[in-house]
Amino acid sequence: MPDAIVWHGLTEFDVALEGLVDRAQAASREAVVEAAHAAELAMKQHAGEGGRHAQGTPTPATPGGGPAVISGTLRRSIRVGEIQPFGVTGYSAKVGPTAIYGRRVELEYDYPYTGPGLHDVLPLLPEIYARVWGKAISG
Repeated sequence: MPDAIVWHGLTEFDVALEGLVDRAQAASREAVVEAAHAAELAMKQHAGEGGRHAQGTPTPATPGGGPAVISGTLRRSIRVGEIQPFGVTGYSAKVGPTAIYGRRVELEYDYPYTGPGLHDVLPLLPEIYARVWGKAISG
């Protein structure tokens, strides 16, 4: 029976694993940023699909569809917020309007734009993550 078992290569394995975790973290952040900006663009497109009209005039938008543009403030206020880390390789982002009346337009007046924008982006997520993580894993 041997007196000791000697493992070779554990230091190198540790270094390689740390490198993989670092690349995975960077890839997750990159994917979240790309997806968040795609959501921002989609929301802005939906926020103007109800047409245009001057303030104080009737809206050409139909409830259940995106709002009409009056001044463009709502659309310009749609932004990607701070990217926040969570877990080992996770990240999250908030995307939406900063205009104080943004939620009211969608929820109370029934001119949705954030929900439809997110719905448009959800099918893109597998491709974004596969592409970005594929580069990180092979890298």
